[in-house]
Amino acid sequence: MSMKKLFLIAASALLLFSCEKKTDYTVYNGQYTVDSGTVITVNGHEVSLSDYESAMIAINVISDNECEITLSGFINGQPEVKIPAILTTDDNTKSAAGAAFSGETSIDDRTVSIEGLTGESSIAAISINENITVPGIPGKWTLSNVTLAFSHPDLETIDLSGLIPGMSGPEIRTADIVAALNDMINSIISSDESLQESYVELTADGYLRTGSTNPDVSESEINDIIAYYIRPENKILNLYMPKSVTTILFSAISTTYGDLVAALQLKEFFDNPQSITVPLIYETGDGKLTLTADQSIVSPYIPMLTGAIDILKAYISSMDAETVKHIASILSPEFAGMIDETNYTIMTEALKELIDAFISTEAAYSVSFGLTAVE
Repeated sequence: MSMKKLFLIAASALLLFSCEKKTDYTVYNGQYTVDSGTVITVNGHEVSLSDYESAMIAINVISDNECEITLSGFINGQPEVKIPAILTTDDNTKSAAGAAFSGETSIDDRTVSIEGLTGESSIAAISINENITVPGIPGKWTLSNVTLAFSHPDLETIDLSGLIPGMSGPEIRTADIVAALNDMINSIISSDESLQESYVELTADGYLRTGSTNPDVSESEINDIIAYYIRPENKILNLYMPKSVTTILFSAISTTYGDLVAALQLKEFFDNPQSITVPLIYETGDGKLTLTADQSIVSPYIPMLTGAIDILKAYISSMDAETVKHIASILSPEFAGMIDETNYTIMTEALKELIDAFISTEAAYSVSFGLTAVE
């Protein structure tokens, strides 16, 4: 082959290579929203688009097909998550007027990986997978004990004189009542075989499941409905129910107990369901997990419950001796045996006093659930 012919071949190849069009990925810069055609999968679960109505992604191309994708409203407890990602195009994506994207990052409590496809201005599809990275949280846990705590500067004692025969004084310490309740509850836990077989699972992908080591017990219908996320810096585990779940739950309650909901002046609350977050303080170590709920869960709802509380107190005032005895029997048959027609109002006044104490800003109360890892 002559040098001239070889040169012509090389020149032709170089020309063809230089003419090959390079994809300009910057055309994909921008925001992409969720619409009715968006397909969203989270941890392999089908999700309701109503929980992601305001969600979107933003693409910012950094170099060639490398970009940063900002997820807004997709990750529980995280308004925004930035993920380094890669964009790709092929015949399939071009026909959809978009680009495929994929990436992974770590945030406070989990790793997040994404894959998806953009459309012209919306997200055609997105799949999100998460893995909890906080040690000592994911796993199966069985209830080992419960600890109640309550204090109020103006309710260190409760006047039950005339109710309990043989009392050494006219009043009983609130702390003693709480201690007695703790003893009673934990006695039930330790003697109930079904509780020993039951467990709660905090899954590695961020969901709450319940189950039993007894193979004859069927799987719970609430599995994978309630999610959770963690704030490790504050030692807070948040249980999370999205709006789609509370809508179904509130609708069922309103249908079954509509008259009661209306009587307690809660109809507006139940007619406008929103997502609910329940913060729990956690402690871990040596195969143990303790979750504590305190007054911070209740306090945001106190203003909307004022009417219901007044109605509840009025109902307590109207209770007769038999109703009071029935309520007391739930706690203890022996306690119920102390109540009669002459002293039952002592119990009703004590109940109303406790309600006032619980809604007071000076009250401090909590319930802690001690959990042990299932072997």
